[in-house]
Parts: sequence; structure tokens; C-alpha cells
Amino acid sequence: MKLKLVSILPALSILAACTSVNVPNSETKEWIYPVKSPYDQELYETYHSEAKELPKFVKTAEVPQPQVSAKNVDVAWVKQQNPTGTTILIASNEQPLPVSMSLMDTPKDQRSAALKYDQNGKPHYSGIYGSYTDKESAELALNKLPDNLKSNAKVVNWSDMQQLHYE
Repeated sequence: MKLKLVSILPALSILAACTSVNVPNSETKEWIYPVKSPYDQELYETYHSEAKELPKFVKTAEVPQPQVSAKNVDVAWVKQQNPTGTTILIASNEQPLPVSMSLMDTPKDQRSAALKYDQNGKPHYSGIYGSYTDKESAELALNKLPDNLKSNAKVVNWSDMQQLHYE
């Protein structure tokens, strides 16, 4: 038994020596890391003082983009419609505000447009709602509109709207 204990003691002393070596996950890292901690302020300042500023990006030439206004989009939409089709004229007035207010009350399931055109040398505004293939479907849509819009709204042909002189 003494022999076995004598042979085990040197093995235990070797294991004890291994555990005293500083390893990365130990509490004292002086032997492995020369810095007190990975977040050492002095080391941080050293690295940042030596850092060089990145070059500024070269600005490329700006290509002017064509301006697209809602007015131009609305007029193009009117011009693209089938002249034999119909739409609902929601409001028509010499002032833009009543037309805009009427269009705000329309359901949002169809496209609408506020159009400015010249009538007898004066600006005039019309609000249209929807695009329909025939008068019957436009009449059905007109009857589904809120009551405050039905009184002034009427079904018109796209050809009548396309002949106006838009500004």
C-alpha cells in the first residue's frame, strides 16, 4: 500500500502544478494577457490614437430626376382611359377646396382624381371617381356613394373628360 501511495503523490503534485498555471478563463490573466482586462482604457486609447481616418467617399455626379406631380399623373390617367367608358363626376367648382373635400369623402376602393382645367378663360376644378366600362356599372357605384356625394354626382363619359384643356 505504501508503494502505491508513493507513486500517486508525484502524479498529484503534477496535477496541482497544472492548475496553478494562468489560463484564459482564470481570474488572473496577467501571464496570458499583458493588459489588465480586455477593456483596458489605456489600451483603448492607444489603438484609437493610432487609428487613421477613413477616406471620404467620392460623390458621384447627381443625375437630375424628372419631377412627377400628382397633377400630371392624374391627367395621364384620364387620357389613358377608354373614351367609350364612364366615370363619376363627384364635384365641379371654380375653387379647388370643395372638390378636394368631396373626393376625401369617396370610398377608397376606386381611383379618384382632382383635375384643374381652363373653362372660359378661368381655372375650374373637377373631381372624378372610378373607371367603368358601361353606364350601368357606374350608376351602381354612384348609388353606393355616401348621401352627401350623391346629390351633386353624375355619370359622365371619359371622352367628355378627355376633351377638357388641362393646365
